[in-house]
Amino acid sequence: MHAVRGGIDNSVPRAIRIRVPLETSGETTIDDLHTLFTERKGEARVLFDVERQGDFMVVMEAEGYNVLPDRNFIARVEQLCGRGSVRIIA
Repeated sequence: MHAVRGGIDNSVPRAIRIRVPLETSGETTIDDLHTLFTERKGEARVLFDVERQGDFMVVMEAEGYNVLPDRNFIARVEQLCGRGSVRIIA
């Protein structure tokens, strides 16, 4: 059930997908994501689309890393993984 106040949906997503392009990820990207996830614990499931352009893509679920994907969280992930790297899926 979504909380709607003043015609605006104030709910937080229940699941997100994060695209991690291997070509542009730095050596500390995964460690930085781990730190962010531990700081922003919540209820939303996280799926990763780990990809190498033109080669492969693997979908992985981050067991035990449920997060609170608010605007600040999404902005930080996009700093680490690139603009548009976060998709709301539920």
